[in-house]
Amino acid sequence: MNRAARSTCRTIGALGGALVALSLGLFGSVGWLAALLLGVIFGVMLAAMLIWLICEGETGMDGEAFAPALAAPAQPSAPAAPVLVRHSAPQPERADEAGDDLMRIKGIGPKARDGLVAMGVTRFEQIAAWDMAQIRSAASVLGIGAGRIRREDWVGQARTLAAQQAEGTQ
Repeated sequence: MNRAARSTCRTIGALGGALVALSLGLFGSVGWLAALLLGVIFGVMLAAMLIWLICEGETGMDGEAFAPALAAPAQPSAPAAPVLVRHSAPQPERADEAGDDLMRIKGIGPKARDGLVAMGVTRFEQIAAWDMAQIRSAASVLGIGAGRIRREDWVGQARTLAAQQAEGTQ
């Protein structure tokens, strides 16, 4: 995670340590030196734990990790293109002119749709084929968290919509 998050974790740890030292010093039966030492130890341990859990913790499991066989996408008619970050002029204003209506995926609004189109993502099959690296890349470009994409299950929704389209064209 970024430097600001680490700084926030350290600040919370320092505040927690100060609170423990103050509480023990005022209401405890230990002396001020012992209260200060215990507060410092508590603060360092709290900050380390928060940094470990929040900043460096492992990513949560999404639905694919629990049932990969159930999450397998329907065979798309065209190969899915990888997520590429483009720094050129934006593509068409509306995604439905060049591909699928990406806003049918819950969690994708006009801003996210325009960002996906600018990245070259215009079809449900493309999102349905994303792996974790592509989710992180898209989240970075869109300025949102990868956890949000996993939590809202964009990949699963895209697979369902792609399958519905494939059934509709048969």
